Amino acid sequence: MNSTAHRPNVLAALTALSCFLLALTAGSAAAATFQVNGTGDQPDATTADSTCETAAVTCTLRAAIETANESAGADTINFAASFDGGAGASIVLGSGLPAISGSETIVGDGSGRCATAAGFAGPCVAVAGVAGQPVLTVSGDDDAIEGLALTGGSVGISVTGAARGFSARNDWIGIDLSGTTRPNGAGILLGPSVGDVQIGGTIAAERNVVAGNSGDGLDIHGASDAVVAGNYFGVDPGGTIAVPNGTDIAVSSVPPYGPNASRNTIGGELTPAEAQTPACDGPCNVISGALGAGIELSESGTEDAAATGPTTIVGNYIGLNAAGTAAVANVGPGVRVGNAARVTIGGSTRALDGNHINGGAIGIASGPAEELLVVEGNMIGLDPAGSAMLAPPSEYGILGDGRGKFGGFEAARIAGNRISMTSGEAIRQRGSGATMVDNVIGQAVDGGPLPGAVTAIHLDLAASFASIVEDNMIANASRYGLLIENSGNRVMANRILSAGVAGIRIESPVGLAAAFNLIGEDAPRTEDIISDSGGAAIQIVGAETKPNHVARVSGSGNGSLFVDIGANGPGTEGRGWVTGLKGSVPIESNTPTIRVAKPTRIAGDNAFPTALIRVYGKAGASPGELKPLLAEDYADQQGTWSVNLPTPLSRGSFVAVAQTSDQRGSSEMAIAKIATATRTKIVRGPKRRSHRRTARFFFRSNKAHATFECRLDRRPFKRCHSPRVYKHLKPGKHIFRVRATDAAGDRDRSPALRKFTVLR
Repeated sequence: MNSTAHRPNVLAALTALSCFLLALTAGSAAAATFQVNGTGDQPDATTADSTCETAAVTCTLRAAIETANESAGADTINFAASFDGGAGASIVLGSGLPAISGSETIVGDGSGRCATAAGFAGPCVAVAGVAGQPVLTVSGDDDAIEGLALTGGSVGISVTGAARGFSARNDWIGIDLSGTTRPNGAGILLGPSVGDVQIGGTIAAERNVVAGNSGDGLDIHGASDAVVAGNYFGVDPGGTIAVPNGTDIAVSSVPPYGPNASRNTIGGELTPAEAQTPACDGPCNVISGALGAGIELSESGTEDAAATGPTTIVGNYIGLNAAGTAAVANVGPGVRVGNAARVTIGGSTRALDGNHINGGAIGIASGPAEELLVVEGNMIGLDPAGSAMLAPPSEYGILGDGRGKFGGFEAARIAGNRISMTSGEAIRQRGSGATMVDNVIGQAVDGGPLPGAVTAIHLDLAASFASIVEDNMIANASRYGLLIENSGNRVMANRILSAGVAGIRIESPVGLAAAFNLIGEDAPRTEDIISDSGGAAIQIVGAETKPNHVARVSGSGNGSLFVDIGANGPGTEGRGWVTGLKGSVPIESNTPTIRVAKPTRIAGDNAFPTALIRVYGKAGASPGELKPLLAEDYADQQGTWSVNLPTPLSRGSFVAVAQTSDQRGSSEMAIAKIATATRTKIVRGPKRRSHRRTARFFFRSNKAHATFECRLDRRPFKRCHSPRVYKHLKPGKHIFRVRATDAAGDRDRSPALRKFTVLR
């Protein structure tokens, strides 16, 4: 093939490459750096050239922005060395600055953070804005604001016009260089369709301090893909003293149809080293001191719709100081989810991504229309190490209110949280189908006791139903470990310890029913362990005639019955009426009667027809103690029942028996002692050798009301009583045997024996 045939293509390629390199060089040449060297506010003298120079022959911030906006490149605005964080480093605006419309970086701390007049390392430049107008407005892509203290405007930084790639680092918003609060209306506003934003960073030099603003510290309004990390909200630059924003962080969508607030992250997963320190470092934000909520995700008036999400809140200190040593409480909830969707607060790797939430009335609050809420791995009310209670919320640790949801994938998941409170309720769930699993309430990380609230978990509102409470450690509630006021819940594999009144209380509100709740389930490893309650382990009040079921449960040290129907002690189970299609029928939740208590079989009567009879082991006679389930079987149509035990019990041990009817629920428990072995003793009889032809035997049993059977020599056993007399005995050797049978049918397997000889 002729090689010259390729030459035109080669020449075309070289021409294209040359054009690309020229364009690249031209673009690079267009980028410029403008240095602000004056604190005035004069405009650029002319925009016809690329020189930043006012009529006063200085480069002001206003002039630099005007000039950079006319430049085609990615420009940088920096500041002269005289801007050193001191009193002379302040710019006072006379009117609003022009919007930053190009790709511009404003760097107030080009040589690093300055030693400010406030006594903290921070911005080098202060800009005092004009009331009613933003201090800085950003409308271009890939803009950055760094090292500025912005005060006095309607907004400190307003990012608008669907701008992309904005970042803010080492800025003070609402506090000047002297540390004085000079509020903006809002700190930072990320407007509709703004995206790919970075607020702060993972090192101290990137931290923004957003405090003292009258409205929101950070308002993410219809913006997406924002990462907010390593900042201080609502506290001074030292991270210790409250300098309140109205709300620290607000995330919302634009009603009615968007733009939506999506894929925003507040905080970030900590490294193992960061997680080991008690201070808020790395991506952790301090979100404290707010006059409203620390983080607000719900709708507000007509301008904000609830965040559509997903929104991730991870690894933050909410209501604490930066050192983690004291509360700086938010007045409102630490996080108000409201009706926001797809919110994750915390995460599955608890030591690395859980939030620490302290102080205020409520830690986390959701609304009736929330969906896909995940609250996982957070510490509420404890110090960062999880070793002691610090400053708990006063009313609720987690208040879930998903009444608009009916289970399934939309329901809330509350998992792996550790909560300690002295008042209120650790978790109050009003919604349907929520899952509460693997939470620890009232216990430190090392297992030591901590206060567990008045009620640890409360399933509220009878119109809701079907939540799962599984594998939680619930300790030291001053009243109830678990209070259930609705229906269809499954409670399994929990440890409920040292509740002041009852471990579990099922209570029907007036005019409503708490029914079809299942405690313990039937499968192995679903047993609820309830110990050391001040009263009963389980109370059922106002729902005595409702079908609430108690299955696999155990525990010890409870102050009253293990199951107390009516919360009024033994033998007084509630009676009432159940109304159905065929009218009202009287029902009772009677305890079954134990007639037989043998090592291998427990039997009795007085059960509901076809009721399931459960037999539990016991360590003793105490009604508040119960060992795990031994066996179960069904009663017949007459209410007679018998349960065979897979492993024989020791004589003298105890069992407890309860029945459960699908229509009538579970009963209280009957307790019986496994019968001791029946023994027979011959107390008097004939001499061993005698010429007398009559023998008289006196005998007795260790069981009251026993019956006896006697046998002489090879004759069969026959019913007898003491004394048993034999006459006209033949000379020779004889053997007398007697055996007792107790009232339960337990026969002496080793009959008493006496040998004697009648002489000729």
